[in-house]
Amino acid sequence: QALRASDPKRARDDLLAVVAQAPGYAPAYVLLAQAWKALGYDAKALASAQQAAANSEGLPPRMQLSIEREVAAQQFDWSKAVELDGKLLTLSPQDLDQQLALADDLLNAGRPDEAERALADVRKLPGGDSDPRVELKAVAVARLRGNIADQAAHAERALQLAQAHDTALLAARAKVELAWTQSHSGQQEAAEKMLRDVIDYYQQRGNLRDEAEARLRLAGVLTKQNRSRQAREQYQTALDVFHRIGDQKQLTNTYKLLNGALWNQGDRDGAVTASRRGLAIAREIRDAGSEAWHSGSLAVMRLDEGADDETIAELRAASELDGRLGAREDRLFMLANLSDAYRLRGQLDEAQKYCSLARAELSPT
Repeated sequence: QALRASDPKRARDDLLAVVAQAPGYAPAYVLLAQAWKALGYDAKALASAQQAAANSEGLPPRMQLSIEREVAAQQFDWSKAVELDGKLLTLSPQDLDQQLALADDLLNAGRPDEAERALADVRKLPGGDSDPRVELKAVAVARLRGNIADQAAHAERALQLAQAHDTALLAARAKVELAWTQSHSGQQEAAEKMLRDVIDYYQQRGNLRDEAEARLRLAGVLTKQNRSRQAREQYQTALDVFHRIGDQKQLTNTYKLLNGALWNQGDRDGAVTASRRGLAIAREIRDAGSEAWHSGSLAVMRLDEGADDETIAELRAASELDGRLGAREDRLFMLANLSDAYRLRGQLDEAQKYCSLARAELSPT
C-alpha cells in the first residue's frame, strides 16, 4: 500500500523490519527491491532482488516469475523484463500494478507506442481510470514525444486524482510535472514557486531522491531566468544526491540538463565532459533515449571543429533512434543539425533534404 501511494521510504522501513524477522522471506525482498529503486538506491535494489532469487526455491510459479522479472528490471534488462511482464499478466490479467509495471518497462525499453497501449489497458481495469499513477505514466510518454499540451493535461489530471484520494506524495510528484509544463510555457515564476513548495515538502519527509529530482527541474527554471549561479547550485545539489545514493537513471538525466546549462554559459569543455559521463551511464543501464541524446549532443558540439564523416554518422544514428523512440523534439534538433553539417561541407542538396524532412515532421502541429 505504501508503494502504491508513492511512499517508498515507509515501505522500505516496514520491509526491513520484515526481513529482519524472516531473512529468507523472498516476497518481502521483491517489494524491498522496488522500494530501494524508488528511493534511487540502484545497488541496494539489485541486492534485494538477488536475495529474493536466492530464496525462491519452492515458491509458487507466479512468485518465481515475479522475482525473475524484478532481477531483470534491476539489471536494466528491459527486453527480458517486458517478456516476463507478459507472462505474469497471462496469469493475472486484472493486476493493475503489473500492468503499470509493463508500461514502465516498455518506456525504459524505448517502446513508447506499446507503453501507451498498455496504459489504455490499465484504464479499462477497475479503478484504473481514477489512479493518478496512470496519469503520471502518461506524462512520461507525452514528455518523450515533446507534447507539452498532453503533458500539462495529464499532470493536471494526476494532481486532481491525487488530491481526491488524499495522496500527498503522488500530488507532489504531479506538481513537479505540472511546474515543468508551466516553465516550458513561459510561466517561470509560477513554476519556481510550485517547485520550491514541493522541495520543502520533500525535505520535511526526508525523501532525498524526489527532492533532488525537483531541484533538477528548478535548476531548469532558474536557467531560463538567467540566474546561472543559483541554477548551478541546484544542479550540484542534485548531482551530489544521485551520486551518493547511486541513482544511475537520474545521473544520466542530470548530465543531460547540465550539458545544456554549461553550453549556454559558453563552457564547451564542461558540456562535453557532462555528455561523456552521461553517455557512459546511459549505455550501462541501456537507456536508449539518453544514449541517443548524449551521443547526438557530442556530435553537435563537434560541428564546431568540422563536419567529418564520423560526426555525420553519429548525427544520423541519433536522429534515427529518436525517430524509433518517438522523441520528436530531439529528432527535430538532430535533423536541423544534420542539415547544418551538410551545409558546412558544401553539400547543399543533402542540407536541403534534411531541412525539408524536419519541416515535414514539424508541419502537423
